[in-house]
Amino acid sequence: MIIITQPVSSPTTPINPVQKFEDFYRFYEDSPGEYKYQEQIKNIDAKGGNSLVFLYEDLLSYDPKLAEMLKKDPERLLDDAVEAFKNTLKFLSGGKLSYEDYFVRISTLDEKSTLGIPIRGLRSKHIDQLVWLKGITIRSSTIRPRLTKAT
Repeated sequence: MIIITQPVSSPTTPINPVQKFEDFYRFYEDSPGEYKYQEQIKNIDAKGGNSLVFLYEDLLSYDPKLAEMLKKDPERLLDDAVEAFKNTLKFLSGGKLSYEDYFVRISTLDEKSTLGIPIRGLRSKHIDQLVWLKGITIRSSTIRPRLTKAT
C-alpha cells in the first residue's frame, strides 16, 4: 500500500495557496528529519502564542512558484498563509484554537535577498509588492492629503 503525503499537481489544476502553505508548514525540512515549521508551530501552541515567522528563503527553496506569487500579491497570499497556519495549528493541537486573531510574518536573513530594496530605490513599481527594507525610524507623522476637494 502506497500513501502519498503531498498532493500531486497537474498543469491544468489551479494552485490552492492555502494547501501549498499547509504543505510548506508541515513538510519543510531544515535538515533531514527535522521539520522546522511543524516544530515551531508545536512550540507556538505549547506557549499559547498566535504568531508565526517564516523565512522567505525557506519558502523560495520549497516552492519557488508560491514564493513568487507571494512577492507579487502579498495581501491576498498573507491571508491564505494565516488560514493555512490556523489549519495546521488545529491539526497539530487536536482541533482547538486559543485566539481569534493569528498572524504570519515573513523575514529574511540574506541582505541580498530578492525582496531587499534600498530605501532610496523604493519606487511606484513596488506598490502592492512584498519588499524588505532596512532602516531606522526617526520620526513619524500623520499623512496629510494635498488635495482636499476636487470636481
